Amino acid sequence: MHFNAEHLALITLRGVDRSGVKRLSGFEKHHTVPHRVDDYHNTWIAQIASEELEASINELGKNLRQHLNYKRKDITAGLDGNTAFLNTPTFGYRLTIALDPKSAAHVEWSREITGITQTDIILDGEVSLILGEHYLETCFQAMRPISIEELIDTFEENDAEVDYPHDCAFCTVPLPQIDGQVIVHPTGFTIEYGYPQAPHTLLRDVHDILPLSPDQFVRAFLE
Repeated sequence: MHFNAEHLALITLRGVDRSGVKRLSGFEKHHTVPHRVDDYHNTWIAQIASEELEASINELGKNLRQHLNYKRKDITAGLDGNTAFLNTPTFGYRLTIALDPKSAAHVEWSREITGITQTDIILDGEVSLILGEHYLETCFQAMRPISIEELIDTFEENDAEVDYPHDCAFCTVPLPQIDGQVIVHPTGFTIEYGYPQAPHTLLRDVHDILPLSPDQFVRAFLE
């Protein structure tokens, strides 16, 4: 599978899952579940979740070294506040914990794979499973503004299903084959899945709609 290098660098794979604050290893009996979401409580969450963040990045680094024969110099990793990070020669990984904006009794674990320089590493099934089956979105940052109106018009002229608000700020295209949808904004698009996937699945799927000029985007969906 071939990707244009400049397109590949603009892809981010993302996923989020939730758990209760009380389930964090650093939560003790005398602690109180936060009643609101703010910077102070998110800083506290980082402190009581540091064990999980540290263990996760250590385990990932160990598995990547074993599977890809990486050396110490090939990987940089560490903790930065609420985020554990790991950088390799071919991609970067971020695991961030923060209070769920909708429920201060829960936290969100956000994972991101960025800075991809080679597809074969992520497309390797074993590496993909090492990175986890937690990914729900493929985000693509466009290199130039996308005309949403032009995109909508082309879809409608071809009797293709598309949804959009009255101001055409974005448009949505259903993707029943993945139980998901594509949301297109002037600055790029996001493929949203109906359930978590492994990263190699997301990367394989996004190949079908790159590059992202409006005519190529539409042709990829209609052909």
